[in-house]
Amino acid sequence: MVVPTVAALSAAALFAVATALLHRSAGLTGRGAAVGHARFVARNARHPMWIAGMVTELAGLGLHALAVHTGPLTLVQPLLVTGLVFALPVRRLLERQRPRRTELLWAGALAAGLAVFLLAATPANGPSSPPDSLPTVISVTAVSAAVATAVVLGLRSSGRRSAAILGFGSGAAFAAVAALLKVVTGELATAGPLATVGSWPLWGLGLAGACGVVLNQLAFRAAPLRYSLPASSTINPLVSLAIGAAVFDEPFRHTVLAVTSELVGLAVVITTVIGLSRFEPDPPPAGVPQGGL
Repeated sequence: MVVPTVAALSAAALFAVATALLHRSAGLTGRGAAVGHARFVARNARHPMWIAGMVTELAGLGLHALAVHTGPLTLVQPLLVTGLVFALPVRRLLERQRPRRTELLWAGALAAGLAVFLLAATPANGPSSPPDSLPTVISVTAVSAAVATAVVLGLRSSGRRSAAILGFGSGAAFAAVAALLKVVTGELATAGPLATVGSWPLWGLGLAGACGVVLNQLAFRAAPLRYSLPASSTINPLVSLAIGAAVFDEPFRHTVLAVTSELVGLAVVITTVIGLSRFEPDPPPAGVPQGGL
């Protein structure tokens, strides 16, 4: 499991840098102009910092694809949570501010608690099977409904509430990206590029990725990073855990020790998410509306 572990940790570091760049871009392009969501997304996509963030994101996605192709989702996705430890301080550095020691401690505790929960729940060397049809249909339906609900509720809300809801939606979308990456890379290895281009997982991967990016940017616009990042970082691996167990038949630990560890990890996650949300928000960009297209 050396290759998926190293690839996942490297992807986590790149995703953290990309997240900080994309959040900074969202603040710069939204500042001082009263524009709706659609115009904001279009303007943001032309900003140099957004482009740099997306290049970094794509590099991380390549490593992520390698990780999920060579290892189970239940190993890879918990390791990606370590990116949360880097994202907050990188964001502070981009703002030319000192990272708060308390903020870093909360972020580290959140990543540790979630990693404990997920690593206790599933064995790292559990084998994966080809996707089962019925669980796949159920998973696609459930994730699509969760993302759609997040879009509706997030755009009707404002501030930190909107950021948390949209972060939830982006986390669910990126969990779908991880699962579809596993399917697509498997098809590329067995059936070849031509067969893969004509299959629905590749197109679903593009749609899920686009949804995740847009929801992320809208969440970044709504409030500081610390309100959307905990939601997306928590939901992504939890949904991935469910998909890995249901769709790919990756083993799930249910011994007394494992369940106890899972509960402890989950309690740490909840506590640290609350702790992060208690930080005072940065001043919002001037003239940025919270709703409407």
